[in-house]
Amino acid sequence: MPIRRYGHLIAVAAFAVDDLAGLEQRHGTPAGTAAVGALGRLLQRSFRLEDIVGLGPDQQVVAGLYGAELTGTRERIATVLETFRHEQVTVEGAWFETTASAGLAMFPVDGATVGALTDAAGAALRHSMQEGGDRVTTASDEQPDHASGIVDVLVVDDDDALASLLVHALSTRGYRTYRLADGAEAVAALLDPDGLQARVILLDVGLPGLDGLSVLRQLAHRRVLARTRIIMVTLRASEGEALQALELGAYDHVAKPLSVPLLLHRVRQALDSLSS
Repeated sequence: MPIRRYGHLIAVAAFAVDDLAGLEQRHGTPAGTAAVGALGRLLQRSFRLEDIVGLGPDQQVVAGLYGAELTGTRERIATVLETFRHEQVTVEGAWFETTASAGLAMFPVDGATVGALTDAAGAALRHSMQEGGDRVTTASDEQPDHASGIVDVLVVDDDDALASLLVHALSTRGYRTYRLADGAEAVAALLDPDGLQARVILLDVGLPGLDGLSVLRQLAHRRVLARTRIIMVTLRASEGEALQALELGAYDHVAKPLSVPLLLHRVRQALDSLSS
């Protein structure tokens, strides 16, 4: 059915429980049914009254979202996936946790009919699952070329717990993400013509050995900042340090302890600035 005449922002999102076959092997067929049901109920609670949630093909749950714009909708879906990650699915008195993936298609970029949007969302969902699951992919996303060494966000931080949290949050939102813990290793990888390229770098100032400001200085000297936005992350957050980082070419400067939602917003802004 054509939907252009309504003149509204509309999106279709397809959701599925990750590795449903494996889940049923481990816990039995009722566990798969319970997990899909739990995902459907979570979606009904998470979206608005004007949105439509229903069961789709192949144990998918499909949502039609009214008045949806890309950035906000992608964030809402990622929040749903993060909530589902911690949901306890109960079967016959026993409980377990699992994850889900999503694909998002936007009108009119990804299709002009409900059928076309549903197909595009399903294809994006399959890509999310192929990439390891527990993430959302939009149908218009450029498919990652792993051989090229290009990532959306590079996290350079020696704090394993924080880095893991950031990588997980970024990956859930469909960003191609990589993590390094050493400043010298980051410089070597980013300055290698055949090495790593990152659109945004979350760079810790307090790295052991080669500190973050020294890394920033070397990258600026080699003109890496022409194609990369660097967000400095620091415990100290002094005015002098922030000014030094910005004068060297950093895009932004944020203090620890981090607000992950705020940092994700800064990442989105940095990525958008590369496209403008």
